[in-house]
Amino acid sequence: MARILVVDDDKFSRDTVGFMLTDEGHTVEVATDGRKAIVMQRDNPFDLIVTDLIMPGKEGIEMILELLKREPSLKIIAMSSGDRQNLEVAKTLGATQILAKPFSCQQLADMVQRVLASPSQQGPG
Repeated sequence: MARILVVDDDKFSRDTVGFMLTDEGHTVEVATDGRKAIVMQRDNPFDLIVTDLIMPGKEGIEMILELLKREPSLKIIAMSSGDRQNLEVAKTLGATQILAKPFSCQQLADMVQRVLASPSQQGPG
């Protein structure tokens, strides 16, 4: 199974997504913001990053841009409960997939499986 980093400033969301992915057999680590996630990815790369978009400090969009600049083939699922436009921006800028909150365990598991099985991307557009 995969090593997955879950990035979300909301503890409930972070823990819930982490538990869902752990139940699917993945190894999960968590970060509370984009800055921490960037350091964690640099120090010990993950197979997939699942990130919220709206966070204090370095937001998800900024984090996605910085990570993909360094590693264009990185697989990222962007999630948000806010405006769908933020998700579309994330997709345009290189997120592999987008997922609107709330979502079911099955929706997340299916998306993670599809993303991990897909060929590596080469960055935005």
